[in-house]
This record gives sequence, C-alpha cells and structure tokens, in this order.
Amino acid sequence: TIGVLGIGTMLLAFVPGSFVQSFFINLSSPSRFIVWDIAWQGIKERPLFGWGLENFQFVFLKYYQPCLGSLVCGYESWFDRTHNKVLDVLIEAGVVGLVSYLGVFVFTAKQATKAFLQEKCPPMIFVTCLTVLFAYFLQNLVSLDTATTLFYFCLILAFVSATTRESTGSVFAPHSRRRLAYQGLACLFTLLFPMIFYQSCILPLKSNTAVVDVYKEKKMENHLAAFTNAVDGSAIGLDLRRIFLAQALGKVIANLSEKPTIAEESFLKQELALIQRGLENTILTTPNFLRAYLQLGFAYQMEGRLFDANRYQDAERIFEEAIELNPNNQKPLWAMAGLMLEQGNAEATIAYLDAARALDPSVTRSSVNKIVALRILGEEESLKETVASFYFLNPPEQKEIEAFLLLSQDEVLANKNRHLQIYY
Repeated sequence: TIGVLGIGTMLLAFVPGSFVQSFFINLSSPSRFIVWDIAWQGIKERPLFGWGLENFQFVFLKYYQPCLGSLVCGYESWFDRTHNKVLDVLIEAGVVGLVSYLGVFVFTAKQATKAFLQEKCPPMIFVTCLTVLFAYFLQNLVSLDTATTLFYFCLILAFVSATTRESTGSVFAPHSRRRLAYQGLACLFTLLFPMIFYQSCILPLKSNTAVVDVYKEKKMENHLAAFTNAVDGSAIGLDLRRIFLAQALGKVIANLSEKPTIAEESFLKQELALIQRGLENTILTTPNFLRAYLQLGFAYQMEGRLFDANRYQDAERIFEEAIELNPNNQKPLWAMAGLMLEQGNAEATIAYLDAARALDPSVTRSSVNKIVALRILGEEESLKETVASFYFLNPPEQKEIEAFLLLSQDEVLANKNRHLQIYY
C-alpha cells in the first residue's frame, strides 16, 4: 500500500498544475519539467535503441526551449542529464535498455522473496532489501544517480545474490580444459589490470588535477606546463576539460591590466594555439557541442584582441555556425553580439541582442547583455528604455545592474574587456 501511494504521488509530479508538481517546483526549479519534456521529444524520435551513452546533451540542444534561463522555466540553462533515471535510460538505450534496467529490479525482488520464503533471509532483512530497492528507484525519478546511492544498490544486489546462491561445489574437474582456460583468462586479466587501471583512473586523475593547477597557478611558465598536460591527456572528460581550460585562459586575458610582456605574449600565444587546436578537434569529433563552439570563438576573439585582428573573422565564422545549429538558443547570439561590440559595430551588436531577446523576452540575461552593450556604446536613450523593461521583470541581477549603472563612463570603458565576458 505504501509503495502504491508513493508511486501515485510521484506520478502526480508529472501532471501539469497538480499540487505535487507545484510543491516540487517550490522546492527545486521549474526547469526540471522543461528538461523532461525535451527528453521526451528525443525519446519519441529514437524510441527503440535511444541515442547512445552520455548523449543527452545533444538531445537537449536539439530540442532546446528558449524560456530556459527565465523565472518561469528556471534560471538553469545547461543540462547534460535529465535528472530522472528512467528518462536517462530511455535516452541512452531506448525501450530495450529500459526493459533490461527494470528487469534488474524485478529479478532482484523475486530472488529476495524466494530467499525469504525459503527462510534463508530474516523478515527484517527482507523488508529492508525491498525498501532500499524501492527508495533507490523512487529517488532516481527526480535526481541524479550518484556514487553513494549506486553503492547501496550494488550492495543489495550482492547480498541477494549471495543469499540465494546454491552451494554445489566446484563445477570443473581439477584438470579440465575449461578450468585451465578460465585460469588463463584470470592470469591475462591480472596482467592487464595495471594498464587498465592507469588509463581509466590514474591518467584521468592527473589530467583533471592539471586543470586545477591551471586555475591556481600564477606564474605563466608553470601555467603553460599545467595547461599542456590538461589540454590533451586522458580521453575521459577531455571535452569538458578543454571547456574549463578555455574559460580559465579567457579570464587571464580579460584581467590583463596592461599590455603583456614579450615573455607573457609567448606563453599566451602557445596556450591559445593549444586550446584552439583542442576545441577544433572536439568540434570535429563531437558535432554541435555548443560549449566548444562558444569557447573556440572566444579563443579566436582573444587572439584577435591581442595579436592578430584577422582572427576576428574566424570567431565570427564559428559563432555563425553555432547560431545556425542552435536557432532556438540565445547563447550563440549573445556571443556574436559580444564579438560585434568589441569591434565597435553598434548596429550588429543591438541586432543580435534583439534577436536573442525575441526568442523569449522573459530571459533576463538578454536584457542584461543589452544594458551592458548600450552602456559601453554610450546610447543613453535606448539604455533608459531597456533598464525600465528590465526592472519590470524583477530579476535577481537587479542589484548588480544598479551597481553597474552607477559607474562612470570612463570606468565602464576602462573595464570593457571584463564586461565582455558576460557574453560567453
């Protein structure tokens, strides 16, 4: 009875306007339901076998809803998980995968019941096993599967397996060919284990630690060494590492208070070349990875600012591709507006920002970006109109914008490069 009530209550969370959904939104964010709707669109497109492991980010971009980032749909606008295990499985492996996934729960519950009926499992242990299974499944309907929860799930599976296993002794004769074959495989896997462990654990740890060092290191020569180790390194988490590295490099360049020295120029050129090569490879192997497009365009823009103005054209080309691939997403429009603003093209800047705002006026980030652009461009009349409409939305950024508007025009222009970072 409790299980049925729990499932029924959980299902009400998916009913628009229900008291359970309203309660859930108040505790978390309405963006969760938008993401679930996006996932459902992807499931309908590939229902049988899904999109493959770790590919929800592409479904998310394909069916992106421009209201994300607003008060109505939640201020979060980047998702690589659905925050619902059933939907995750359907996205990654389709109905075939979901049947297999649910089969694990059904089989485990069946085996636990069998052990209980055979008096191999005390009543309290039996109830605990089923309760943990049910709780694990239920909480995964609204959250991510974490290492902690997965550990308890595996513990239950191991316990049930051990409880229901029949002790029949060895299944192999002492010197049978099959026994020798299994012993040979055991030796082979033992020999391969150090290499597998290094590639799957040690090397990713070293590569990810190098990213942390990039953020912490102050000396440019040490910064470059850590950057080089992190930009390639392990294939596990490689694309996201490159995104973090590009962001770190962008902050370094944006915070330059004066023209870099010859030595600093050398290090910056090397790091820009490394990250551009890495992100170009990411885009080549992972089409429409929007974050890679945005950070690659920004890297070209940084090089155009410091060393070669022709790189602005490369940045524009990348942002145009991103806009074409993501017509319902404001982010590439904001990035293009930032590029136009840096080059002093006021008309194009406002055009791209207006295009972004037209996708969904309730997304206050578009208004924030326009306010910053108008302030830098010195267009006071348009600025007043935009600020008035922005305050009407009562956004969380209101205090920051008020502080920004109090700055003098000289202060705004002196920190122009820092202000441009909000477009990425």
